[in-house]
Amino acid sequence: MRKRLFIALIILLMLVPLSVASAKGKSLRFETTYSFALGSKDPEDGRDLIWAGTVSGTFEGDMEWWMYFPGGVDTGKVNHWEDAKWIIYPDDGDEESFIMGLEWGSTTWIPGGERANWRANGRVTDASEGYAYLIGRPMHDGGVVDLTTWSGVGKIHINK
Repeated sequence: MRKRLFIALIILLMLVPLSVASAKGKSLRFETTYSFALGSKDPEDGRDLIWAGTVSGTFEGDMEWWMYFPGGVDTGKVNHWEDAKWIIYPDDGDEESFIMGLEWGSTTWIPGGERANWRANGRVTDASEGYAYLIGRPMHDGGVVDLTTWSGVGKIHINK
């Protein structure tokens, strides 16, 4: 009887950390909606708030993109930019929660002037305590901007 109880206890103790690790090992997937928001400047690093919006998917929240503006390198219909900072504020009831990273990418201005497509890659660089397990993970985001309304939709993935 003791041997069976001991084996059951060992198995239970092994499964608990595995379930926690597997939950934290999942990728995060979001749909984004955003609008042009130029106007605020980050006093710490001089980046301007360019886009602000919401995320939905793995969880709900708000998102901001901060960039050096004007910035990047234009090559005709394409603008390449770097060191853009993005921040997600999860709607988890904790006002201090955040996930932040840096990204580099390109915006392609579609002929006709009504639309632009953008794509970026980066990494999670900082996060509040509940999301600290994400630090160092690669991320990818991108979307479409309607240049008649200066708003858009896209996706963001924070991978394993």
